Amino acid sequence: EKLYRVGVGYTDERYSLVKSTAAAAQLLGRNKYVLDSWPYAVTAYNSGLREFIRVPKHLRTPENFAPLFLSCKSKTKLGWAGRNYYAGFLAMLYAESYRDLLYRADKPIAKSPAIAFNRIEKPVSAIRYAMNKGIPLLQIHELNPDIRNLHARLPAGFWIAVPGSHDDYRGLINEMVKGKLVVSQ
Repeated sequence: EKLYRVGVGYTDERYSLVKSTAAAAQLLGRNKYVLDSWPYAVTAYNSGLREFIRVPKHLRTPENFAPLFLSCKSKTKLGWAGRNYYAGFLAMLYAESYRDLLYRADKPIAKSPAIAFNRIEKPVSAIRYAMNKGIPLLQIHELNPDIRNLHARLPAGFWIAVPGSHDDYRGLINEMVKGKLVVSQ
């Protein structure tokens, strides 16, 4: 949803795995708060909270959970994709939980380098920021796929990923939860 992440100008934060994951978690949390059900919150993530709220309240109860999702022949406000999104989510969750048994990777997955996040105080281009901080431009480019044009000025308040001594995801997520993270200007 646009409340949580949007692409504006030379940045598109949907390309940042960390920022879009934090935004998705925040959106799921809001859906859970409004709908008081994880299955419904996950479904609303796909179909939109507005669409899900249009489903009559008597159908949004635990007793009516299965009929709401199993009625593939009848039309509902959720549509075919909305009714099947939760089942797909559960299948993905199952596959992730048992990935060692299902996929039997021959090589262990390489650990990615630690990332820290810095908040830009004044508008600056990614190139100028990298030069000022002594960070190789290639690293800035690799760590920030959401910055589409390294020459364009990034807005004040933008969170830029930089090489770190330890991962700083929790700091970024805490700022987002507090409402201090400006995902886009």
